[in-house]
Amino acid sequence: MRTHIFFTFLAFLFFSSFSNAQNIKLYELPEFQKAIKNESRTGNGKPGSKYWQNHSDYILEAIIDTSKNLLKGKGSITYHNNSPVTLRDLHIRLYQDLYKQGSARNFPSSVEDIHNGTFIDSLNINGKQYILFNKPANQSIINRFLTDLYIQLSDSLVSDGSCVIELAWSFMIPSSQWTRRMGRYSDDFFIGQWYPQIAVYDDIIGWDIIPYFGLQEFYNDFNNYDVTIKVPDGYMVWATGECDNLPDVLDKSIIKNLNLARNSDSNVTIVNPEAYRTTLFKGNIWHFKAEQVSDFAFAAATNYLWEGSSVIVDQKTGRRVFIDVVYPKESNFPSKTLQVAKDAILWTSGSYPGIPYPYSHATSFFNDLQNDVSMEYPMIANDMIDPDPDIHMGTVAHELFHNYFPFYVGFNETIFGWMDEGWVVFLENKFKGDGYSYFESGITSYPFIAGSIYDRPLFSSTMDESIFNRRFLSYTKPAINLILLEELIGEEAFKKATTDFINTWKGKHPTPYDFFNVFKKYAGDDINWFLKACYFDYGYADLGIRSVDNNKIIIEKLGNIPVSIKLEITYDDNSTESIYKNLAIWKTGITEYLVNLKTNKTIKKIILGDKLIPDIDPSNNVFQK
Repeated sequence: MRTHIFFTFLAFLFFSSFSNAQNIKLYELPEFQKAIKNESRTGNGKPGSKYWQNHSDYILEAIIDTSKNLLKGKGSITYHNNSPVTLRDLHIRLYQDLYKQGSARNFPSSVEDIHNGTFIDSLNINGKQYILFNKPANQSIINRFLTDLYIQLSDSLVSDGSCVIELAWSFMIPSSQWTRRMGRYSDDFFIGQWYPQIAVYDDIIGWDIIPYFGLQEFYNDFNNYDVTIKVPDGYMVWATGECDNLPDVLDKSIIKNLNLARNSDSNVTIVNPEAYRTTLFKGNIWHFKAEQVSDFAFAAATNYLWEGSSVIVDQKTGRRVFIDVVYPKESNFPSKTLQVAKDAILWTSGSYPGIPYPYSHATSFFNDLQNDVSMEYPMIANDMIDPDPDIHMGTVAHELFHNYFPFYVGFNETIFGWMDEGWVVFLENKFKGDGYSYFESGITSYPFIAGSIYDRPLFSSTMDESIFNRRFLSYTKPAINLILLEELIGEEAFKKATTDFINTWKGKHPTPYDFFNVFKKYAGDDINWFLKACYFDYGYADLGIRSVDNNKIIIEKLGNIPVSIKLEITYDDNSTESIYKNLAIWKTGITEYLVNLKTNKTIKKIILGDKLIPDIDPSNNVFQK
C-alpha cells in the first residue's frame, strides 16, 4: 500500500512539472502587445496586415579634404512617412558628435580625435530654414543631445506624406589608433557613419532616440542612395552600391580587368602596384547608387591593391556576385583571403541558409591596423589584417555574413545587438572554409563570464553592455543559444525555420518575438521552457557527475540553462562507449537524470561534455575510478 502511494506521488510530481513546463509563457513587452493590437505584428511570426516602415531617398555629395582631415557634405533627403501617425518632429543622427568635446562615450578615444562635433552649415525642411551656421534659425526649436538632433516641425508630416530636407555639414575625420569602425588610416580612408541620417520611426518604439556611444551598433531603415564622392587625384573609391561612371575615373585597362573579374571564376588582379605609378586613374569624382539598403559607406585609398573574382549564387538564374579584396600593398596579406571570401558567399548561397547572396558585390577593405575592430556595412566591410590566420579568415567570413543579418533582415542592433551578431557567429561556426575553427575560443571563455555580475538575460537592451561583456553578450552567448536550439529541434527543422524567418522578414524589422514565433512553428513541441531559460532568465549552464554506482550514473543539472548530456565512458578492459541525451530531457523541470548502462563492465573513467557544450564548472565533469 505504501509503495502504491509512493509511486502515485512520483507520478503526480512528474505530470505536475510536465504541465508547468507546457504552460510556460514568455514575457511580452507592452510595446509588442500594442503592435499586435494595431495589426502591424502577429503572434505567429509574420508581419501583420497593417505592417509598415518608413524610408528615405538620399542624394548626397561628399568631399574628402586630406590636407585638413575634413569631410564636407551636402545634399537632400526625402523622408517618407508610411506610418499611420502624423509626425510633429524629426530625429536625425549625427554620429560624428560621438567625438564632440564633452560627449559621452563607452569606449576609449584619443585626445586628437576630439573636436567640436558635426558642423551644420544649413538645414532646410520643405524650404524653411531650421539651422544656419550650426545654430537654430527662424525661431526653430532644435535640441542636440549627444548624437541625436531633434527638430520640432512647424508643419507636421502627415501619414503617407513626405518632406524634403536640404542640408550641408562637415566634421573632422578621426585618425588615431582608436578610429575603430571608420576613419583615416595613414593616407587612406574608410568612411562610415558620415551623413546626417534620419532615425528609425517604427511600430514598436516610435522614434529611435537612443544616442550612439560608440560600442553598440545601428538600427536603420531601408533607403535609396545616390552618392557623389570627390577625392584627391590618384585615389580610388570602393563603396556600397554600384559606380555608374567608371569610364570617367578609371583607365580602360582597369575596367577591362574589373569586367573580367565580374564574369570569371578565376581570381583577377584588377589593380597592381604598377598602376599607381602610371596615369591609369583619370578622374576624382565617383558616383554610386544603391537601392533598398540600410546604410552607405565608402573607402578611398592611394596605395591599395585590388583583387576580385565572382561566383554564381543562384543556379536557377545564373546570377553572379562580384567578390573582391582591397588591401595595402605594404602588408603581410594572407594570399587565401579572396578564396575564403568566395567560399563563404557560395556556402551561404547554396548550403546554409541556402538563400542567394542578396547584393551585387561583396567588398572586403583591409585597413593597415592590427588587432583593431572590424565593421560591416552593406556590400563593403572595413576589416583588420590579423596576424593570426584563423582569426583573419574568421573575420572575413564574419563580416560578409552580416550582409544577411542585419542588412537583409533588419534587426534593431542598438537594442538587440545579440540578434545579428549571434546569428553571424552561428553561421561562422557552421561554415567550413579554409580549415579554421574560430568559435571554440568563445566556448572556452564561457566560465569566466556566464552567471557573473557581467552576465544578464539577453532579452534586455544592448545599451547596458560595456567593453567588459559585449563580446560575451552579443556574440558568444547568443551563438551558443542558437547551437542549443538547433540541437533541441533538429538540424532539418532548424534550417527550415531559418529559411522561413529570412524570407519572411527580408527588408523588414523583426523583433525577438518574431524570431521566437517563427521557430516555434517548426519545433514540433513546446519550446517556451527553453526560450525562457536562454533568453529571459539569469543563469548559466552547468552539468556535473553526481554519483556513479554499479553502472548507474546520475547527472545533475546545477545550472538553469539546458544542455545535452554527452558521456565518454572507458571501462576497465579499455573499451569505450559514448552516451548522448538530447537537452529536451530537462523540459519537465527535473534536475537529475539517471543514465543506466546496459553492461556489466566496470567503469574506469567518465568524461562529461565536450568542447562545444558550455559549462560554468568543468571540475565535476570527470569521474576517475
